[in-house]
Amino acid sequence: MPAEGILTIEERLICSTLGAGQCRAMACNLEHRDLKILPWANVAAYLTRNGKSPPNAKGSALCLLPLPAEPGFVVHHSNRYSEFSANRRDIWHGSDMTGEGQVRSEWNRLLLWDVISPLYAQVLLAARGLIGPGEDFNRLWPTRILSDIWNVVRSRVYQLSEN
Repeated sequence: MPAEGILTIEERLICSTLGAGQCRAMACNLEHRDLKILPWANVAAYLTRNGKSPPNAKGSALCLLPLPAEPGFVVHHSNRYSEFSANRRDIWHGSDMTGEGQVRSEWNRLLLWDVISPLYAQVLLAARGLIGPGEDFNRLWPTRILSDIWNVVRSRVYQLSEN
């Protein structure tokens, strides 16, 4: 909390979209209507605090409320319609599932691939125009991951950035 009379101004860049691709096709599939899934998400980046580099911020995974799961990125992923693990500490993922668990895992992978990753690339493109090249811009790139599921985002963002 700033001292009385001192104003703190933080600049954040937020991109939001209703996704397309396989993610939207899955959401529109009548077989999955009971899941009430929606291919919508926001991605936000912390750009400045009082006109200077922001403090080292950790990105977080959110789904209307913060999750304990950390992707390892600086960019924040927020308000996406993910399916949670049973302990609600991470998003549902894994390749060894069957039935509804497999559907939930596939939904999360598609949401990260078709919605979060393109938004992340859009945030990077906009941030480059707002803060220019340099250390503040470079720190926004997804270089570190804390869980295998987040590698989907990292690999897709770099793939999209090549174009």
